[in-house]
Amino acid sequence: MAILKIIANNNCKLYIDQEFICELSADSLHKEEIAVGVYLIDVVSQIETNTFDLIVENEEQQFLKRIEFTNSNSISINSENKLKNRLDIFFYNGIALVNESGLYGYINSHYEWVIKPEFSKAEHFIKKTAIVEKEFNGITKISIIDTKGNNIIGGWFDKILFMDQTKIVLKRENEIIVFNSTSFAIEKLYDICGHIIENEPIPVISKPYYSGLTPKAGYINKKGEVILPFIYENVSNFSESGYAEVQRYGIKRYINKDGRICILNTLNEIEQKDEKFLLLDENFEWCGKLETSAPNSMFLSGCYRIAVLKGGKWGFYYLQNDYYQNNLLCEMIPCEYDSPFSDSRYGYVIMRKGRSMCVVNLVDAKYDRGEKKGQFVYGDMGEVLFSIECDELYAFITESSKWFDFGGFGGFMMKYDVSNFVVKRNGKYGIVDIKGKFLTRIEYDDIYFENENAVKSHDFTSQTCIADKSGLKEIINSNGEILSSLSAKHIFKIGKFWAVKPYISDKYYLFDLNTKSLLQTPFDEIIYGNYKETVGYCGCSISGHDDYIIKNNNYYGVIGKDGNLVAECKYSSISHINNSIDEYSYEVIENNKHGVISANGQEVLPCIFDEIKVIPSYDKGLGIIRYLPIINKKFGCYSFEGEMILDCIYDKIEPNITMFCEEFFIYKDGECELFSCDN
Repeated sequence: MAILKIIANNNCKLYIDQEFICELSADSLHKEEIAVGVYLIDVVSQIETNTFDLIVENEEQQFLKRIEFTNSNSISINSENKLKNRLDIFFYNGIALVNESGLYGYINSHYEWVIKPEFSKAEHFIKKTAIVEKEFNGITKISIIDTKGNNIIGGWFDKILFMDQTKIVLKRENEIIVFNSTSFAIEKLYDICGHIIENEPIPVISKPYYSGLTPKAGYINKKGEVILPFIYENVSNFSESGYAEVQRYGIKRYINKDGRICILNTLNEIEQKDEKFLLLDENFEWCGKLETSAPNSMFLSGCYRIAVLKGGKWGFYYLQNDYYQNNLLCEMIPCEYDSPFSDSRYGYVIMRKGRSMCVVNLVDAKYDRGEKKGQFVYGDMGEVLFSIECDELYAFITESSKWFDFGGFGGFMMKYDVSNFVVKRNGKYGIVDIKGKFLTRIEYDDIYFENENAVKSHDFTSQTCIADKSGLKEIINSNGEILSSLSAKHIFKIGKFWAVKPYISDKYYLFDLNTKSLLQTPFDEIIYGNYKETVGYCGCSISGHDDYIIKNNNYYGVIGKDGNLVAECKYSSISHINNSIDEYSYEVIENNKHGVISANGQEVLPCIFDEIKVIPSYDKGLGIIRYLPIINKKFGCYSFEGEMILDCIYDKIEPNITMFCEEFFIYKDGECELFSCDN
């Protein structure tokens, strides 16, 4: 038999496992569980007050809650007479709802508590069930109980959305659950994809382990009725303009509340009430990604190309305005293929028919003034150029700038071209040319491109990529030729070079593709890497740094743009310092002291300072920077080249911004004076 030791002190506080007044049999008294393994024992007959604080004995004397006890499970005679005279108490099937001290409970016809007062709100029992609300740490939850106080729907919920004789629809956190009103069994379960807005369709995803189906998204109302079918991968709330973003077949699109697809690039065009769009009718099941035509095509530059699914088959249409600015949907390629397309930006459509991947001409082969207008003109529009039996097909894309002259009007335009293709068949990869000739065997585990952010993709906008075979990786080109002279554990592109971890090493090296050799500086990780190979329109370099900040054995160093070691890996930190004339230096930390080195690794400021601030300045019209180093809380000033302007003896140095930082306010011993760099 369990024995509980209790004591009430002068402050009416109850302690467990301390010096006790008396021992009581817990089995013979009323018990109430307030937490797992924690019970309250009704001992009001042994305690002078009916109100006290419950405290569990530990190092912090943890306070649990304030408790009010009654002497027994029955109401006193005076209370019974008092309740009999209350006009707000009515018995339904022998049970009455009672408000006692602001909380609701239930009594039977003998005025005994059937369910003690614990609910902030409650309703009368109807058909032996009642809806109740309860506070949990200031948050109101709702549930349905039976006449014994048991929760019959398996938990507490945020809100009842709908309830009738057949079903109950409740919301709990990010879920919507539909119960049967008779058996209280769960009929449907959804995840909410957005927010519940009054009188608006609710975006949800079905739970597969209740529906027995693959998770699909759609729209329901508060009654749990389906408004738009569950055919999408993802959905969102409808905007004020009446459109929502949905995803199907991996393609994002906008629909109205009727489920019709809006042919537009962005929702912003809809919000601006732009009328130049078209809603696909019920004959079209889905619309693919909108694509403009080939950039150098004068005739198709004003139309949208649309991948559509009709009758279970894919095809291609284009959307164009007629003479009267009406939207016309015209067929380009009949809907006779089995799966969606890709690479349509470049004039090709890749589609699957059975296990065959086909490349189809997308641009109409029109002639004008003796020139073919169209990026790829190999035959009539829609003609299959070649077909290869494979599971996947990816194109190598090249870009170039070319001048086009259209009857006196012209300019530079980007020219896109497709060289060869990566194919996948039976889980292995290889390369074929534009005519379908195999350039490599189908023997690689993967052919892909990876950059410094460890992002692997099959987007081959470069003519070089990585081939993986049995865990050994090589660099190959679009013709399938192996360019690297070694096998590696890991390879990725970084700036001008490739970072390669040889099979016999745990360190990375930069690999120069031109010389097909490894540079001699090993490292564990590249923190930053860039290379400015191009210039802007006016001849100015594109922003960035021609270097590679590396990490080795938890110390940092720098490799220059040509692969030479600029700074050894001896610093605990390295960061770029920029100025406005496209020069830069590095702030470095060694032995917890700050210093500066130049872009070629030369020491500018030794690592002796506690902190280095950088300010812009102007010197003879050229934008540069100046350093304000701090040592022992004293400021100094140095030029970008490291020449001392002011020694570190000042309490504070502030630039005079009206003089482009050529003058400084210097503070020392409570006095301030103006200092000019020209002095």
